[in-house]
This record gives sequence, structure tokens and C-alpha cells, in this order.
Amino acid sequence: MPNPLETIKGHYQDRHLTARAWKSRGRKVVGYICNSVPEELIWAAGMLPVRLAGTPGGETRDITSVFNVNKYTEGFVNTTLNDLMTGGYDYLDYLVLPHNSRNTIQTQYSHLHMIQELWPDTNRIPELYFIEEFQSWAHNSVEYHQETLREFSAQLESWSGYPISSRRLNDAIAMCNRTRTLVGEVQRLRDEQKLSGCDALQILGASYFMDKDEYNDLLEAFLRDASQRPKLSGKRIFVEGSPVDNLQFYQLVEDCGAVIVNEDNCWGSRSFEDLVDTKRFPDQIEAIAQRYHYKAPCGAIFFPANARCDYCKRKVEEISSDGVIFYVLENDAHGLWDYVDQVHAFQAQGHRTLELLDQPYLMTNQDDVREQVRAFLDKL
Repeated sequence: MPNPLETIKGHYQDRHLTARAWKSRGRKVVGYICNSVPEELIWAAGMLPVRLAGTPGGETRDITSVFNVNKYTEGFVNTTLNDLMTGGYDYLDYLVLPHNSRNTIQTQYSHLHMIQELWPDTNRIPELYFIEEFQSWAHNSVEYHQETLREFSAQLESWSGYPISSRRLNDAIAMCNRTRTLVGEVQRLRDEQKLSGCDALQILGASYFMDKDEYNDLLEAFLRDASQRPKLSGKRIFVEGSPVDNLQFYQLVEDCGAVIVNEDNCWGSRSFEDLVDTKRFPDQIEAIAQRYHYKAPCGAIFFPANARCDYCKRKVEEISSDGVIFYVLENDAHGLWDYVDQVHAFQAQGHRTLELLDQPYLMTNQDDVREQVRAFLDKL
């Protein structure tokens, strides 16, 4: 029997594997950007959701020839755009982008829409859909979000040709909630220092690229005996900052002898917190809207700074972290907006911090970063 963990990691490393197989069977694939797009609705419509990711060291020449994006856009955005433009995601039937405060997502939508308009016969960009959302915790904002999700649901029905019945949506909600519950068990392994940050990042990330039922079964199989894993040695590190959609940084930190036991980024544990609660909200769309609207506060959304700080302080305290490393990519203004407040908050708790700012998406400065990380770990 194949090793469940290695199978999951294989899908993290070959992120197109499931999608190409799905497409070869004549089924539709919906790409999306950002964890604020509700997977449940896409699954309920009978289509495969695939979250788009960047490629460190990936090509950006084609998109740069059209738009001067490199000067102000994160590397994961540039490489994703280039892959979309040049056929790297040729299996996508549709692409969904949400409205959030990371303005490069809105910029991506504008760029992609413009390419479709200017070069309709040559571009390889799928049909686009934009989900509008207010960036506020006010009650009328979540009501508005409900309506936008009802519109999105209707669009998905049009694309798939299948109605999103209550039963299908209930099954999709249960499936995605099962994933979140299992990831909670993964986090417990990390708390016990029985799973490396690199393995955890691959487990969590693979869920965005796989058939969810297959993923859940594999993860459940891995977890059956995971409590017997030996405890890892090393300082317990919490990572804060930019989205981490690849292993470069985690691998470097753990090669220095640390263990990354948790993080605050949208490819990590934060994305799996909070279930869709249909007991509290019997209307399924309302339940989904409530979960996605009030999910753990994202650094790209301008919640009050104290809400972000309080959330991150709780996470650091819960895992008994030895230190916090801020890892912020170049051109990521959203990774910087509240980091000063967080540094002060963590230091007031007695935690040491290391700030690695303006980092290249492809880690061409590994020797320098490794030296800083080792010096930091020596102080803990």
C-alpha cells in the first residue's frame, strides 16, 4: 500500500496531477486565487476547485512584456500570471478571483481581463469571475457577502449544468469540514513536535490541489499511527508574514535545527480554522458566508490592528513558541502593514523576534538568511 504521507506530498510537489486527470475524464476544473473563495460551492456544482500558486524561479517574461508588473507585485503573483498567460494552467475552464484588500488580486483580475479583451484569439486565459465582498465585520457586510455567494452559486450552476441542490451542498460542506477537522489533528502533531513544518506545509497545501475525498482518506490513514512518530528536536518557531506557497524558507529554517510548529499565513494552519456551522445557520449559503467572512483575520485585510495582534499572540502562546520569525516578501505591502505592532506585542510577551523583510520570492540570498536564522536560534 502506498505511503499516505508520501502520496499527499507528491500532490503538493506536482500540483497539476489531479486536475489533469480530472480534465482527461471530461470534467470541469475551476481555478481560484486566495483562500476566501468557498470551495464548498465549487464541489457542490460537480467541478474540481484548484488553488493557483506561484513558482519560485518561474518565468515572468511574457507578462512583463505586456505589463510592467515586477516593480510592484509579489513574485508569486507575477509567476502565476505568467503561467496563466502562457498555458501553464491550460486545464482550467474558469478562474475565480475574490475581492480582498490585497490589491494585487484586483490587479490580476484587471490584467487578465485586459488580455482577454485585447488578444481574444491568442490568450489562454479561462473565463473569469470576480466575487465582490466588503472588507468589514459589520453585519450588513456579511449579508452582502451572502448575496454575492448566491450569485456565485448561480454562475457555477450555469457553468456545470447541474443544480446545486441542498443535498449536494450539504455533502460538500461535510467534506470540507472533515478536512478542517483532520488538519486540526495535524496541528496537534505539530504542537507535540512530531511533525516538521515542511511536512505540515505539504499536507496542508496538497488539500488545494487534490480530490478532497481522496485527500481526506489519505490524511486519515496517515493520522492513525502518527502519534507514534518520534519527537523532533529543535527550537519551536512561529512564522509570520507573507503567503508561503513553497518549501524554500521552511526547509532553510528547519535545516538550521529548528522546528516550525505554526504560522500565520494563508497557506498554513490559519486557512483551516473554523467549520461551516449549519446548525447555527441552517441556511447553507448563510453558513458558508459566515465562515468565510468572519474567518481568522488575514493580514491583507485591514481589520483593526489589535484584532490581528490578539489573534497572533494567542497562536504563539498556545504553541509555547521559543521565537517568532517574520518572513515578508519584496513588494508585499500587506505583509508589512501591521508587523511593527506585532513585533511590539510579541516582545511584550517575552518572545524574541527576527525580521526578514523584503525577501526575494526565489531565495537567491540563502546564505545570508541562513546566517541570520542561525544567529537568532543561538539566542533562544
